[in-house]
Amino acid sequence: MKRTLTLFLGAILLAGASAFAAGAGGHWKTAGDPAAMAATMQQHEAHLAKALSLTADQQAAVQKLHQDLAATAQPLIAQHRQQMQEIHALLDGGNADPAEIGQKMIDAHATGQKLKALHDDLNTKLGALLSPDQLAKFQQLQAAHQGHERRPAGF
Repeated sequence: MKRTLTLFLGAILLAGASAFAAGAGGHWKTAGDPAAMAATMQQHEAHLAKALSLTADQQAAVQKLHQDLAATAQPLIAQHRQQMQEIHALLDGGNADPAEIGQKMIDAHATGQKLKALHDDLNTKLGALLSPDQLAKFQQLQAAHQGHERRPAGF
């Protein structure tokens, strides 16, 4: 019974790891590319400037916040990418140890939580720059964006 339970839990863990890694849409494979990150931030800044009718001073502040975020997030993104590569290598190896994969998943999740905290902090700082009308619009944009995140179901 104990062996059956261990095998069952191991199979669930492996399936969960595969779903988590695949569910990110392969995003982890390209994450951390400085050029792609800069382009994405420029698009984000332009979208916010237009959608919220930001002043020149607000646009400069948003750009500074994005630059600060990039500097802080870059090492975490690289770390997360490495963690996901290690998980995939174990899964593709054919004889994966569920406990090792589980620990690597826990570590990758912790790194993801750090990145989420940086993103949440950015949103708080962005909100502080805005007028009440702009803030209301920003919150609407955030609410609309929440349904479009690239995460697997259940994570």
